[in-house]
Amino acid sequence: MILAPLLILSALGWAGAEIAMLATGGVGAVPGTVATLALFLLGAGIFAARSEPDMVRAGRVGIVMTAFAALSYGMVMIIVLTSGTLGAIAAGEIGYGDVVLTPFYLLALVFLEAGLIGFAVHFAKAASAPRWLARGFAALAIAHAVRLFIPGVFWWHAAANIALALMLAYLGLRALDRVRRQSVLRKR
Repeated sequence: MILAPLLILSALGWAGAEIAMLATGGVGAVPGTVATLALFLLGAGIFAARSEPDMVRAGRVGIVMTAFAALSYGMVMIIVLTSGTLGAIAAGEIGYGDVVLTPFYLLALVFLEAGLIGFAVHFAKAASAPRWLARGFAALAIAHAVRLFIPGVFWWHAAANIALALMLAYLGLRALDRVRRQSVLRKR
């Protein structure tokens, strides 16, 4: 029961932090810290998706890889916040694209791509799931893959993260609704 609200709140926290960063034009200390905390909590909360009906192996892969991605992106944000990267970006010594092209960021992106593709395959096969979920996760996989080709376009990264966070919050709402329906059935 705790995982569904955790997924919802962490995804909304991440989306809020990304919106704040988008509004200010880059990573800042406060929204970066909020994003970091939200990503670590999302890494745990994503396991609420286990309760999706007709869960196939690809869906379980999606859950685990998305958890790895969230934890990895959280670590990237910690590095950005604590290693002097913010100052270097502010001074013009490096750009956001230099952060994107680091090995740890790219590893997080590989985890994320695997997770998004896993969810897309799961929702394409799950009879009880709305079909738009499969297309939505496939579109997110493409949107996040584009990051490799436009590493310095910060708004694209933030917008793709916001879309993903909202999709994950929706999965949390689905899980919360299933828990609610099961508890009603048990009371009868």
